[in-house]
Amino acid sequence: MLFWIAILVGIVVGTLATRIGFYETLVHSFNLSVSVYLAVFLTPFVVTHVPAAVEIPTGLPLTLAGLVVGSFILLYGISYLLFTGQFTIAFPKVIDLPLSALVGFLAGRLMVSFLAVILSITPSPWVETLLGQGILETHTKALRSSCDRIHRFVRAGEPAINTGHILAWLADSKKAGEGRQTVGPRDVNEAAGAPTDNTTTN
Repeated sequence: MLFWIAILVGIVVGTLATRIGFYETLVHSFNLSVSVYLAVFLTPFVVTHVPAAVEIPTGLPLTLAGLVVGSFILLYGISYLLFTGQFTIAFPKVIDLPLSALVGFLAGRLMVSFLAVILSITPSPWVETLLGQGILETHTKALRSSCDRIHRFVRAGEPAINTGHILAWLADSKKAGEGRQTVGPRDVNEAAGAPTDNTTTN
């Protein structure tokens, strides 16, 4: 179901993008990609250092959603002050329209991919019933691709953690919130699945 929603949202966003032009669409899509990256990679840090953020059952998805909204608003303001609010770049329509539509379509798919992550960590029985199991594996390819590209550029020698590790960490944290053993503080290496000194074997 999410696949068809992603296609529909991509078409709608792509259509809207043709009205605002390739330049602004590219800036907004960049802001969206960075916002999603920051939300995904900062959520483990927030959960670890601010336990109160996940004391309520929906704390984890709300933390993720709050980070992406806050990041996007901040980046939107910066880009408006420095770029879109100061000047515009006009392209010939033969280039502007198809590129706007393509970038808008990809941005729409990324939005739905992020929504899939939110749904997958929402503690509600109707999620898997309505959307089926394996939401993370099936519907987050756009998010994984976008975040991994950004992370390869910015990590600068940090531990080789990728988006898949973070999503697995989020899934484990959701299970902990369902009454299983609490997920305690984890550093970046542990979130990435690397062995730690206090790792125990069953």
